[in-house]
Amino acid sequence: MDSNKYSLNNLQHEATAPHRFLQAMRSRSKGSEYMMTPKSHRIISCPEGDLFLDCRLISGGHILLAIAAYSFHIWDLRAPQPVQVWSIAMEFTYLLMYSVMSAEELRILLPGQVIDDRAELYILTYNHESSNVAMKKIMLGAWPPDQDPIFTVSTNLFCYTYNSILYLCDLEREQVFQWSISVTDNLEIMLDEPSGLLLLISPSKVYCYDLNIKDLMKPESAHTSPQIQPLSPLLPKFVFDIPGSQDILQYTVIDVRRQAIWYHQSHFPRLFDICFSRPHGDWSPQANNSTFYSYKISLPIENGDAGRVEFISRHTPPMHHDYVADLAIYAYRVSCGRIFKTFYESSAPPTCVQVMFWDVEDAGSRDRSSEAYVQVELVFPSPAAWANGDTTISVDPVCGRVCYLADDFSSIAIVDYLDPYVDQ
Repeated sequence: MDSNKYSLNNLQHEATAPHRFLQAMRSRSKGSEYMMTPKSHRIISCPEGDLFLDCRLISGGHILLAIAAYSFHIWDLRAPQPVQVWSIAMEFTYLLMYSVMSAEELRILLPGQVIDDRAELYILTYNHESSNVAMKKIMLGAWPPDQDPIFTVSTNLFCYTYNSILYLCDLEREQVFQWSISVTDNLEIMLDEPSGLLLLISPSKVYCYDLNIKDLMKPESAHTSPQIQPLSPLLPKFVFDIPGSQDILQYTVIDVRRQAIWYHQSHFPRLFDICFSRPHGDWSPQANNSTFYSYKISLPIENGDAGRVEFISRHTPPMHHDYVADLAIYAYRVSCGRIFKTFYESSAPPTCVQVMFWDVEDAGSRDRSSEAYVQVELVFPSPAAWANGDTTISVDPVCGRVCYLADDFSSIAIVDYLDPYVDQ
């Protein structure tokens, strides 16, 4: 194929894909045939003797990140056959997150080994044009040995909590600040850049901490401060009650999610959901249905408003299956100004992923009526790999593509739900 023609076709497809996928979901959601079947799919095989642990699609669907037990890989998916543009043989714990630094660069964070209770963090900077990767390692504070901490990333800052300690890592200056906190039931964390506050969200309260980030990041302290700062106590500046929390606490399964999460970056940092299911002692099929309470955080302002958490809406997504199934609320994504929620049934190897969004112009809109919901089921060409109720499914509504671990974790399926663009 002529390279200029190929490039033009790709540009046309990329430019039209977000709205075409949005329209395809609308069309399917309104009828009885709510399922969308694959238009095409490809397979990436893991190196011999290795197994995939995790994979992530970069927004736009061009780049796929994948971590295996003994290696890490970056693929370019624009060609008919995926092209591996970079790989390294190293043992990483899991693919923690990435952040888009600019149109040219992508930052990838990978935890390594835990040494003397401190974790290695590898920072990879990938250049799209050259496919070159710069890598450096820094040491974090204490790190849980067998699970993710509650964490967030914001530009050059990485923040997480573990064992009642709040850690803030400056990725550029390679410094770690730490504070002891009394909050132990937080399920979500976010950095609110406009106010400089760090927010911890539990099922019943929002705790707001002033970290004096601007003072901490002053250039003059970069070369005089130790890498790990002394531990000091930190009390919240504000604490807000969450309306309806007494009802929520009557449930067994509770999760808090920012709106929207793009690999732990907040697009709307003062909006969040609490998802809950299964009242205590109720094991009926209906009890598995997940309900979302949506909230908005209003911070104190100078005119006397004390700040609060506002209840926005309640919604229970319809279950398309009549069997008992747990829902794993997997991730939120953003496309065309809409917040996309993706979830799958985790009682058996998933054969599809549910995708849902509020069909309003502003993703942070207060219009959360059931009539504004669009929900479809993206059907897989083969079941996802599944172990102990867990798997990896990466959905990108920007391009209408899904990647998931398959074949007992020995491969990654790349599934497209849009036909290639055809010039009318």
